[in-house]
Amino acid sequence: MPYTQYLEECASSLAADPQYPSDARVMHVLGSMHLAEQVSCTFDHGSGEKIGELDDDKIQLLVKALEKRGTEWRAALPSGSIESGQYSVVDEENR
Repeated sequence: MPYTQYLEECASSLAADPQYPSDARVMHVLGSMHLAEQVSCTFDHGSGEKIGELDDDKIQLLVKALEKRGTEWRAALPSGSIESGQYSVVDEENR
């Protein structure tokens, strides 16, 4: 299911008045799905035309922008949630 503003509004509503522990996590899960969707759309390997239009400088800019979004998403996670295993995050720099 593609990301929409409506999905974000629903997730915000659940997080604002959680009935289940998972309700508070929905916003973060949605954020990760949205980021994954953006990466997929940006680097759509199925579209030779789109990839052909990107030179190295453009790719570097796109990667940096997406990396920033990933860092922002990770920073917005509740404190201790990665360590506790609530969210699985691969830290490429410290692998």
